[in-house]
Amino acid sequence: MEAPLPLLQPLRVNRCLKAVPRLCSSSRCCSAAIIWDSRNCVGENLKYLARDRWIGWSGEQRANRLGLVADNTRFLILPWVRVPHLASHLLGRVAARLSADWQQKYGHPIYLLESFLEQSRFAGTCYRAAGWVQVA
Repeated sequence: MEAPLPLLQPLRVNRCLKAVPRLCSSSRCCSAAIIWDSRNCVGENLKYLARDRWIGWSGEQRANRLGLVADNTRFLILPWVRVPHLASHLLGRVAARLSADWQQKYGHPIYLLESFLEQSRFAGTCYRAAGWVQVA
């Protein structure tokens, strides 16, 4: 698929109600996947420490509030999808609704979203374009 983003509007962003089994690995059922998680966060502790310093959390505050942070563990736009600005558009839309969806499912909001980039492979351009802030 190759098209300018305005021609694809309006795009739907649907919350997955069940586990996502190999979401896009064998079919062309979707063009992008964003998976959010608050458990088993990835990354080294130094990255968490950078986040905690940026927020201003003490060790005790971190322990009490870590459940209010969601980690973007996976963001994928399949190679056959060539839509300029699609990545930042989707990241922005999902970020705008995530806290309300989390509240509905888990009974509490999300106050911070985070993701970790493999900087040797990715520049993080779509995250910056969606308004994310680099903290480490």
